[in-house]
Amino acid sequence: MKVKKILIIEDEAPFREAIVFALEGEGHQVLQAENGAEGIRLARKHVPDLILSDVMMDSVDGYEALVALRQDQRTSEIPIILMTGKTDKEGLVHAIELGADDYLTKPFTIPELLEAIGIRFKKQEDQRRRVKEQSSDPRSFLTLGIPGDLRTPIAGILGFSKALTREYVEMNQSEIHELGRAIQKAARNLLRLAENYSILAQIEILEREPEKVRSLRSLRTTDLKGAIEPIALDLAHHYERSPDLVMMIGNAPVACSQEYIGKIMFELVDNAMKFSSKEQKIQVSALPEPNRVAMIVTDFGHGMTREQIGDIQSYSGLSSRLTDDRHFGWGLVVAKKLSELHGGNLSLASAGAGGMMAKVTLPLASR
Repeated sequence: MKVKKILIIEDEAPFREAIVFALEGEGHQVLQAENGAEGIRLARKHVPDLILSDVMMDSVDGYEALVALRQDQRTSEIPIILMTGKTDKEGLVHAIELGADDYLTKPFTIPELLEAIGIRFKKQEDQRRRVKEQSSDPRSFLTLGIPGDLRTPIAGILGFSKALTREYVEMNQSEIHELGRAIQKAARNLLRLAENYSILAQIEILEREPEKVRSLRSLRTTDLKGAIEPIALDLAHHYERSPDLVMMIGNAPVACSQEYIGKIMFELVDNAMKFSSKEQKIQVSALPEPNRVAMIVTDFGHGMTREQIGDIQSYSGLSSRLTDDRHFGWGLVVAKKLSELHGGNLSLASAGAGGMMAKVTLPLASR
């Protein structure tokens, strides 16, 4: 294996030095940090190939270090393996949901450590090879971006299931239930991402066949309220935010199928629910304008930066991690592409901390 640069973040010196000895014996270059803050600094300065981090540390702990590293463009792609205690099942769930690639339960053996590191490096090399092989076609986001985004939910499913199979004897019923729910959540995220990928792939094919586009645009939805209201209500119930939802939906014939209107609005409302807080209103409206219908979803959460809006508009530069608390992802891209496919558009506006407005316009159907 090629010599790699590995950063170890661990506050127990004897344990840290034992790992350093083992990794240097394999020919790796090893950096050491005795706390999370020092680990973040070294990671940003040296950009290692992999990070091993303890969870329980004073000052900045492993979770805080993980979040900081995932939010920094310089370190967001570095594989991170967390080292956790056997009793820290809740922390394990939290860590993998935050974007950890794997975990090792203390105490672990050196062969287990080397195996986990080897798996991470192999996946890293496979991804780099795929990127190198891709063309410069702008549509390469379909083969580069989304497969990369699959990593987080898949890592969650693998991590949680590994915890169950390795340690189920020592778990109580509530811990097993918690990991089961975490697996379900990760699987739902994976399924939704796969569905969005499928829709984007279908759109890329349809856009090259004008006859099929004309056929698609001939479909119509006459019950706009019936297409939007149940989806918004269901999402509000899912996020336990029914009192926050405010709707004003008129009726007009729209040149788009009910299925696709539902998909567009699902992504807009879900995005608003996800990136705003409880007791902040979510406003959903759908009203006719001259020759078109305007469907608007407004929230009062933390908004989007100009760069994030630009990423959605151009389908480029999107984060390669699809996590619940830090990424405006492929859902908005799907909504935009579906809108454009039907002769409409999606516009985004944000006032930073003042919230976010997403507006989709679609043509009225001929009467």
